[in-house]
Amino acid sequence: MRKSESSQGEMHSLLNRQIRRQFGTVEAIPKSAIGLLEAVDEAYRQNDADRTLLERALEMSSQELLQANSQMRAMLQATPDVFIHVAIDGTVLYYKTDPVVELFCSRAEAGDARRGLVLESDFFELFNRAIEELLHGAPMACFDVEQPGAGDRVFEVRIVMLLLDQAIIYIRDVTEAKDAERDIRESEERYRSLFDGNPHPMWVYDPETLSFLAVNNAAVLHYGYSRGEFLSMIIKDIRPSDQVPELMRLMQEIAETGEQSAFGVFKHRTKDGTEIDVEIASSAIVFAGHKARLVLALDVTEKRRLEAEREGMQRQLEQAHHLSSLGHLGATMAHEFNNVLMGIQPFAEAVARAHPESTVVQNAVQRIGTAIKRGKGVTAEILSFTRKTTLIRKPIALDAWLDELAAEARAVLPMNIELRLDVCEGLVVSGDAAHLQQVFLNLMLNARDAIAGAGTLVLQVRPGSGGGVYPFGVVENVEAFAHFTLADSGSGISPEAMSHVFEPLFTTKRSGTGLGLALTHRIVLQHDGNIFIESEEGRGTSIHIFLPLAVAPQSEEETASTERRHVRRLVLVEDDPAVSVGLSALLELEGIDVTVAENGACAMEVIGRARPDAVLLDVGLPDISGTEVYLQIAERWPSMPVIFSTGHADLSRIRDLTSEPHVGYLLKPYGLTDLLDMLGTVGAGRPITESRIKR
Repeated sequence: MRKSESSQGEMHSLLNRQIRRQFGTVEAIPKSAIGLLEAVDEAYRQNDADRTLLERALEMSSQELLQANSQMRAMLQATPDVFIHVAIDGTVLYYKTDPVVELFCSRAEAGDARRGLVLESDFFELFNRAIEELLHGAPMACFDVEQPGAGDRVFEVRIVMLLLDQAIIYIRDVTEAKDAERDIRESEERYRSLFDGNPHPMWVYDPETLSFLAVNNAAVLHYGYSRGEFLSMIIKDIRPSDQVPELMRLMQEIAETGEQSAFGVFKHRTKDGTEIDVEIASSAIVFAGHKARLVLALDVTEKRRLEAEREGMQRQLEQAHHLSSLGHLGATMAHEFNNVLMGIQPFAEAVARAHPESTVVQNAVQRIGTAIKRGKGVTAEILSFTRKTTLIRKPIALDAWLDELAAEARAVLPMNIELRLDVCEGLVVSGDAAHLQQVFLNLMLNARDAIAGAGTLVLQVRPGSGGGVYPFGVVENVEAFAHFTLADSGSGISPEAMSHVFEPLFTTKRSGTGLGLALTHRIVLQHDGNIFIESEEGRGTSIHIFLPLAVAPQSEEETASTERRHVRRLVLVEDDPAVSVGLSALLELEGIDVTVAENGACAMEVIGRARPDAVLLDVGLPDISGTEVYLQIAERWPSMPVIFSTGHADLSRIRDLTSEPHVGYLLKPYGLTDLLDMLGTVGAGRPITESRIKR
């Protein structure tokens, strides 16, 4: 058969061998089986083709696997971690070449030739525990191993399963990281200790929410809030409401500029509402992984108070130095100015006596007298403030004393200002009558200057009452005081001026000395009293003075004769011709023969020659002081009546001398009546009391 022959020539070799083994030749195969035989031949041929493709695929897969394995090993070798590929029994299959491997692996025992490197026994125990975790589903086992033999180096070990019977061990040297972690932990503990143990309040806050994140013990103690309360608050809660806008402005400024540190002094408020001054130092930090700010708060309330006191004391020292200089200058000026006034005073009186019927002359002399009194008052005010004021406190019956005060006040107040007295009768205070008169007259003159045009001035006196609590202040034990209120309808005092009214040399008047209220304040305090001022611009001023009450004085009977001892001859020791000429002329009108000694050196000779009934002795002589002249007089003529006359208001210089009954004291300028009264007093040998010293 042609087809069979053709088929036999092309038949697959394996099929051809099987046909020959069974049938001998192909021709022996029945024709009916030829189709089946061809199908089998095709199947053999397709199988050969598939096997060829599979062999090629396997060859290619092996190459790729070898390449991938090579790449993987190269990557593992390049990684900084040490890795060890091990069987689950601890046999090392592969590892990265590194000295660290020797710390975890050792050689197998000599009898176990099939195993080379194995895991070190102690480490193998840790490995087995890790495998247990992995077999129970853990994706990775991780633990630290400290190697004492390697200088206490610490290694982090991570193990993952590769197959059911293999694992990969990754080993990393974390010694430096652990040391850094320990240093950080110790640093945090140290700084936490510094934070918690700092004696000053400290806290950490979130700059975005302003919430407190942490506070130390000092903050809890100083501000009064518990730690829990603090952590539920924001930093605005410890600021007074009027300080919050400034806080928000600063926070905005810090946010915009990125400023790392901030400083300043601010007002804070504690839990009980007390406002304190705090000096703040703020720095940017990282807290719990977030941006925050650390604050140190130093309470400077007391420090600022002490600084204010120190500044006040410094101002007082400067003021005292200024006043001391003013005192020296004032004493000299007062002496010279009073001498000038003293040169005018006797001539004015002489003119008045020479023309008693002339209204023009009398009015002129009255105006001269008023000017002299005003000049004397100015010098007395300056001298009183620049020297320590010595008070002679006695019981003062206010009924009579206030009548005299009102009479003198009405003499200096204009007609369009009405002075009213509203006095509780029978009150008696303890005080120096002359100095208190100076106080109230000075206040009334201030009120006069504050009233534009017509107005009223009311002086009310009542016993202290109401428990001592008033809108203007508090007076302790007020029932022991008399309460004086001097209210005017003037222009009032501005708030700016109110804070300075008692300061020396402060004045709002063009012609003021700035000493009146300061001297008033000092005299009232020397009386153990209190003074307060209420005022509102455009609505007038009320001045409240509290003076201690006293027992009513006993009536005094004059034990000495009321008749003056007649003085016929007088020696006037005076270096200023203007004073000596005027006094001599006035005294000669009284029939007194006056002999003048122009200095201390000739005084004793003049007195010895004139044999006077009394001596009028200037204290401030140019060559020898008046006190030294007096001592010479007292030694030679012990009972000689002597009257000291001076432009200085310093009674301390001659206080001991005026204790003698025949020695008196007059402050220039003085009138003839005062001089004649003093001559009668010292001539009669009556004791010289403060009330008899003419100021």
